[in-house]
Amino acid sequence: MTAKKMEESPEFLEIIEATTARMKRRAQRKSISASSFERTIEETKEMFDTNDWSECKARHLVAIYDLMHTKVYGVDAADLNSTARYSYTMMANAFVKREFNGDYIRAVKFLRWAWNREGRWEKWRRENKTGGRRLTIYNLFSGRVLTEYRTDLARRHDHR
Repeated sequence: MTAKKMEESPEFLEIIEATTARMKRRAQRKSISASSFERTIEETKEMFDTNDWSECKARHLVAIYDLMHTKVYGVDAADLNSTARYSYTMMANAFVKREFNGDYIRAVKFLRWAWNREGRWEKWRRENKTGGRRLTIYNLFSGRVLTEYRTDLARRHDHR
């Protein structure tokens, strides 16, 4: 078959069309809208109020970050735009699967520990009029803070 005939064949055109459609889907930026994230924030607040995390998903971990960032630092996490919310949700999901075998309740315990510690540090920073780095969502879900958490748990276990 010549190149000209191949380009005109229905099979070739179907392959080109499917490939083009696949490339367009990949090119579309994934995002979580403000209204959708606001619903997730409300669900997360309910989980805080009831201490029932049985329905917790990755998006709720991102909402915990958003809520706690505002509580601890007194400012919104401006880096949580619609595209970042999606990316961080995927990052949180992979993190929970990898580090907690998919157990979101254990992941919430980790976040509680991390934010309690950061709250104490931020209080000290303000009292001593000193700066310092903030706890970023990347640090939480990349495993950097997780090692400190696990070390703290091991130390507590050794002292029992």
